[in-house]
Amino acid sequence: MPVLYESCVIEAPMEFRLLGPLEVAENGRPISLGGSRARALLALLLLHRNQVLAVDRIVDELWAERPPKTGGQVVRVYVSHLRKALEPDRSEQAPRVLVTHRNGYLLRAASDEVDVDRFEALRAEGHRLLAGGEIADAARTLEEALSLWRGPPLQDFAYEAFAQQEIARLEELHLATLEDLFDAQLATGRDSELVAGLEQLVEANPLRERLRAQLMLALYRAGRPADALEAYQRGRRILVDELGLEPGETLRRLETRILQQDPELDRPNVAPTPTETPARPPPTRSRRMAMRGAAVVLLGVVATAGLVRVATAGHSQKQPPAASLRVTLVVSAARNPIDTSPALLNPINGLLRAAADDSAIQARVVYGGYQLSGFLRKIKTAARTPTLVIVDTTPNEQAVSKLTPQFPKTRFLVLDSVDDRTASFRGQRNVTGLSWDDRENAQVGGYLAGLMTRGHEAVSAVGGRRTQTVEDLIAGFTDGARAARPGIRVLVDYTNTFETPDRCEAAANRQMDHGSTVVFDAAGDCGFGALQAAGIRGVRGIGVDDDLSYLGPQIIGSIVKRSDRAIQLAVMRFASGQLPGGEDLRFDLASGNIGLVISNRVPVAVRDKVETFAAKLRIRDEARDSR
Repeated sequence: MPVLYESCVIEAPMEFRLLGPLEVAENGRPISLGGSRARALLALLLLHRNQVLAVDRIVDELWAERPPKTGGQVVRVYVSHLRKALEPDRSEQAPRVLVTHRNGYLLRAASDEVDVDRFEALRAEGHRLLAGGEIADAARTLEEALSLWRGPPLQDFAYEAFAQQEIARLEELHLATLEDLFDAQLATGRDSELVAGLEQLVEANPLRERLRAQLMLALYRAGRPADALEAYQRGRRILVDELGLEPGETLRRLETRILQQDPELDRPNVAPTPTETPARPPPTRSRRMAMRGAAVVLLGVVATAGLVRVATAGHSQKQPPAASLRVTLVVSAARNPIDTSPALLNPINGLLRAAADDSAIQARVVYGGYQLSGFLRKIKTAARTPTLVIVDTTPNEQAVSKLTPQFPKTRFLVLDSVDDRTASFRGQRNVTGLSWDDRENAQVGGYLAGLMTRGHEAVSAVGGRRTQTVEDLIAGFTDGARAARPGIRVLVDYTNTFETPDRCEAAANRQMDHGSTVVFDAAGDCGFGALQAAGIRGVRGIGVDDDLSYLGPQIIGSIVKRSDRAIQLAVMRFASGQLPGGEDLRFDLASGNIGLVISNRVPVAVRDKVETFAAKLRIRDEARDSR
């Protein structure tokens, strides 16, 4: 473990600048640092400021696989040059900036002397102000944070192995800060002036859905609704063509609201924070991974929805003619038009409408809001005609389960199990649920995690509340990790919350302190804290998401549930009178509706091993389902 030291106060204020080309200034005057290797040594020490780096490690980091025979001596020469540059008036006094400690060196730097630290502090403060509704102050603070950037981070070292992780982390933070700033500017009505900048950023980051949503809203408010819808369609084509996935819930909802000319889109607002959002159960969420130009391997999610094995014997029902049927999706509506907060499964997508079109039945989407009374009212209205009502995340599942028996001729689909012994809808023959083999799905993620470790490294899982789903995910992750590396340590913590990222961040940090090098997030919104902590410390992460994750390059995989395909299957079965009542549609790996998305940052050999492991599980599923 690195030895940490308190930063000392240096009499002459130093400035270390990494957000662009490497620069050092004293009292505002630039300091000449010498040749490229000496500059690289200083950059390396700055990345590990206030920590001791052993000479052997410095040699390995600077020269990778081809160190000079006298690497240690060369490092000492560079250190001597840097000391003269940084403290030219030191004379015979002991160094105060670049100090020797046993067999290594330490660069002392206070947090206000390093532009990265100042940027992160300003970014955090701006985010806090934005969440608190202090829009003008948030915008000023975020602009000040971004003003510290003079170019690409660590620009001189773009091809140095030791800098890659930090470059990726800083680029992600830069984009996240821009997104916060755009939210603040949109909230103050600065719509038209943002369009050009947003268009450039979306072009450079086509998979980043928050940016695309901001562009759509800016175009709509600028009187360009057609261009806003075209921006959505371009993003959808990219996702479908490159990843085989539909856009996330945020974009789908925003497109629908633009088509409906929702008047709330005209009102500047600020994205709600978890504390501002009306209470709702969040056992999972939909996120996107913004790995620029990323190619991903989707394991398990390869088949069509028609391959799902469901027990339908005895459940075929006589249906009215298809033309008289209607599918109504009742969703909860966000207060903010962009709604960047994570949400539950929400199947507003092309597959739902395509299934309805193929079956010659009507499909529509209605918004019930997060208030229980409005949500129940919309369900009642939809249930009065021969219909399938698909119930999105509800403000109160118990209340909905008391309403559904009032409409015995109407079919309902809920996005959770009705077979579970604790299910609110258990025993209701007009209600169908969705059930996912979470344990099997997480096994594949655990197997990937195990393969990405070595030596005595551990893996870990951060869970939210101890629900059956979360326990199954963590049990499967543990099984998979130990299948990859028998005897591997698997650290597990439950935070008893799905909403508070700080708790998950603390749990993940404890796990990393105890040797975890891959953190698995099974904690809903709370899990963002765990994965962000992993990113900050250079540890890999695996998420549980509908789609992917936008949290950056540390995410090596995401467990997915293709709820869109599940909804498509349910609509088709409803149209044909084959939708089972009082039980679940069940999805395992062989169904093609669950699986693992792996980042292209994972070595090909590892991806191949994971694919082989997933194939064995699918074969097992097929054998079981054929019995």
